[in-house]
Amino acid sequence: MGEQSRPRRPDELAKAWQALAERRREHLLRMYGNGRWRRYFSEERVMAYMRDTVRDIEGWSALTGRPPEHPGFPQEMLPDAKPDLPVAAE
Repeated sequence: MGEQSRPRRPDELAKAWQALAERRREHLLRMYGNGRWRRYFSEERVMAYMRDTVRDIEGWSALTGRPPEHPGFPQEMLPDAKPDLPVAAE
């Protein structure tokens, strides 16, 4: 038979979900930076995904006690009309 997987501890799960949210942030930044998001989303929808991603990263960060690698989104990546998105500290 195959290997039995051991149950994961809650802190391990939270760290894994935080890492996934941070990878999603990087993916959104790449898509937004090269304009590929226009093939799949409206600007309103991609901004909503960005907000949700930042909220997820902050939530998982609070649970793990580990600060996010790159909080928020760089200002140059955001349209001027969307002030409600968190901006990365410089």
